[in-house]
Amino acid sequence: MKYSPELISSPLTKLPSELEAVSLKLYEELMYYMFDIKSKANPIDHVKKHLRLGLNATEDIKDEAYVQVLKQIKEHNDSNKAIRGWNFFAILASTYSPSSDLFYAILNYLMFEIKNNLDTNIVKRANYIFARLVR
Repeated sequence: MKYSPELISSPLTKLPSELEAVSLKLYEELMYYMFDIKSKANPIDHVKKHLRLGLNATEDIKDEAYVQVLKQIKEHNDSNKAIRGWNFFAILASTYSPSSDLFYAILNYLMFEIKNNLDTNIVKRANYIFARLVR
């Protein structure tokens, strides 16, 4: 899984069929926020829509939201958009937690980025997200 400029056509995780439409909408809002697709709306409006969909959702949808952000920040070809994705990741981590199954995988990913990424902006964000999730 890595960055793609295209919208996904199916969820990235295994979801019940009735949650697939929500998953696709989450991804669309993420891509609007990151400027991967154009929108006339204010980027913060896309964050609000995303959080409305995910905040009181099932654990499956919350995990899907995390996996979607991880996909879009991995090997993104535009550093400014990647930083926006990391900012979105921080918003998620400040709002709700992933499932216990995904939690440790995300922490491991963040530790890898903290230790190996040469971009200090990403390392700062990874540290922040790590702290928010552990809290």
